Amino acid sequence: MLLAAERQFRAALLRIRENTTLLTRYRAGALDSDSRDWRIGAALDHLAATGELPGYPDKDGKVYTRAEGLLRGKNGGKTAGRLFLSRSELTALAVMMTDRYG
Repeated sequence: MLLAAERQFRAALLRIRENTTLLTRYRAGALDSDSRDWRIGAALDHLAATGELPGYPDKDGKVYTRAEGLLRGKNGGKTAGRLFLSRSELTALAVMMTDRYG
């Protein structure tokens, strides 16, 4: 169980570090404004500030987001997971901390 928790948390940590680095580069202005990374950085910046993806309301008031497809990528992953831990990843962290600190 501990090994599974370590694997799950490590994958989450690597994912969040990678996206945090991209966000830092975006905020520093180090990305070309025409690039896909810049668009991802803008969406991550909004996600970090508000906890939600940037929304665009239609004429009926329903809110859509173009960033969801951009952040989801090829694997259909969770968008908020680029910067935040999921519940199962938090549980994995709790298992590791319990094992380490009792």
